[in-house]
Amino acid sequence: MLQNTPQKTSVAVALSGGLDSLMSAWLLQQQGYKVMGIHAKFIAKASSDDALQKACDFLNLPLHILD
Repeated sequence: MLQNTPQKTSVAVALSGGLDSLMSAWLLQQQGYKVMGIHAKFIAKASSDDALQKACDFLNLPLHILD
């Protein structure tokens, strides 16, 4: 049986906007995974949305925001 290698595996990481989830996404990228960030909004425009987008841009991490 063939086993997926990290370079061929996509991973979605739930991003809260804090350092822990961003670090997890970065570590997965460093291991060769194709990482996508997902952030769920439960309140109207949160101030962390802009900071989270900037962090994801810096990490070259696609961010999908669910409202």
